[in-house]
Amino acid sequence: METMNKNIILVGMPGSGRTVIGKILSEKLGFKFFNTDQYIEVKSEESISELLNIEENNSRILENETIEKLSSTKSSIISAGIDVIKDTSNMKKLKENGVVIFIDRSVEKIVQDEEVFNNRSLLKNEVQKLHQLFHERYEIYKKSCDLHLINDNNIDEIVYYICSIWR
Repeated sequence: METMNKNIILVGMPGSGRTVIGKILSEKLGFKFFNTDQYIEVKSEESISELLNIEENNSRILENETIEKLSSTKSSIISAGIDVIKDTSNMKKLKENGVVIFIDRSVEKIVQDEEVFNNRSLLKNEVQKLHQLFHERYEIYKKSCDLHLINDNNIDEIVYYICSIWR
């Protein structure tokens, strides 16, 4: 697999470990790290939740622009927001120069992780919504990914495995 210059695209639910894994991979592989939600927030000077409250269409435009920009980078780790997979054109752009890895973590494991659960407003206030999102998106994640990895609190193993592929 010719992966050396490709991007690593991490997808999964909030609390799945995408960002933590992405930051560690970035350090170990010497890749740039991007979190699409943070990228959009910096560019728009608004939080994702504020953008969604204003107008969902506006946040989709910003998301599309972000994916357009980040998909053209090389040797980057991209932690993709949970809605990116819903847009097939965004996924197509990301896959042109990237390998999509689904970080699969059950809702039960996410909720059990107090550090993750207590620091995220979506998780803290809407566990039922998290279950709903998981069931709506699970098959899309599986169909969209090139590699499916289970996060059962084994971030070091996931990082080691991905690094071994790239080296």
